[in-house]
Amino acid sequence: MVTMGVGRVREFIRRNMVMVVMLPVIVGLHYGWHKLQGVEMFVPKEDRRDLPIVQGAKIVGEKLKSKMGIKEE
Repeated sequence: MVTMGVGRVREFIRRNMVMVVMLPVIVGLHYGWHKLQGVEMFVPKEDRRDLPIVQGAKIVGEKLKSKMGIKEE
């Protein structure tokens, strides 16, 4: 069993404070976006979009396919 001492945990948090704070913030923002997209009063069905990260991944994938010459059937 591997245990981390309190001092090692404090050192990790001190050295990685930006990650410790920003990671939950980014996850929370994406979760909030997803929940808001599901509320009909705020976003009608015809205006709903994917998460921004999913949209970006689709764009990057399309650009890579076009550069590599891959045709979709």
